Amino acid sequence: MRPSEQYSNQMIRYGCNTRTVAFIVNTSFGHSTCLGVFLVEEKKEKFMIPNKIKIGDKDYKIKVDQQIEINSGRLGEIDYRNVEITVTSGLETQMLKDVLVHEAVHGMLQFMGEHEVNREETVERITGGLLMLIKGNPDLFK
Repeated sequence: MRPSEQYSNQMIRYGCNTRTVAFIVNTSFGHSTCLGVFLVEEKKEKFMIPNKIKIGDKDYKIKVDQQIEINSGRLGEIDYRNVEITVTSGLETQMLKDVLVHEAVHGMLQFMGEHEVNREETVERITGGLLMLIKGNPDLFK
């Protein structure tokens, strides 16, 4: 008897928000045995850039511009006068979120009047701490 005649293998797909897995199951002899599990596809998280971010009493408009990195070497910048945050185009989702948080930290410090600490070194440290908190506790920010 050939293996294909003796065993009845089935592939069962299971999908969730971010990935689809498949189980190979042998259903012969009246019981099921899982022969293997593998990742079929992983879905990229689709992040829609918000139109604005509220910081204090101001709504900062979000703009995407490919020239920002070319002109300044930065991935993002905040313009307090025009109430805008600009990020460079083509960033991966997580990097884009990180840049938006970084620029929002600048905006929060400006709003609080903390002009002395609103320096890149300090903002980097605060941003790192915030991102660690957010990423390490996703249920807290749902």
